Amino acid sequence: MRTISRVLSGFMLVIGTAGCGGGGGNGVTPPPPPPPPPPPTCPANTICMNAAVFTPTSRTVAVNTAVTWTNDSAVEHNVTFSTPSAALGVSGGASGNFSAPSPSTNQRQFAAAGSYPFTCTIHGAGMSGTVVVQ
Repeated sequence: MRTISRVLSGFMLVIGTAGCGGGGGNGVTPPPPPPPPPPPTCPANTICMNAAVFTPTSRTVAVNTAVTWTNDSAVEHNVTFSTPSAALGVSGGASGNFSAPSPSTNQRQFAAAGSYPFTCTIHGAGMSGTVVVQ
């Protein structure tokens, strides 16, 4: 009876050790997963509209360079300039402020050097930006 008891005790010890992950224990931890990819960047001379922010919030361009606003956010926005007469439409002769339903693309050009702040009046002062023309 004692032999059976020892065999069973030994068997239980082996099962207990195997169940605790005793598979070698080399102490090496697996490497962490790679970081997520960076968010997409907005193309040069473009201001992208996200759910509640312009990205980037500031663009610097040369005089008479076309600046593009792109809205792919599935949220309606608008662009309202502090000086709407300074922002000339690139096509169609429109000038200044514009609505930006999603999806949409609008371009404006600035004939004079200066700083041209704008906001989305739908989302308030927290959604604002500036075009700097040199």
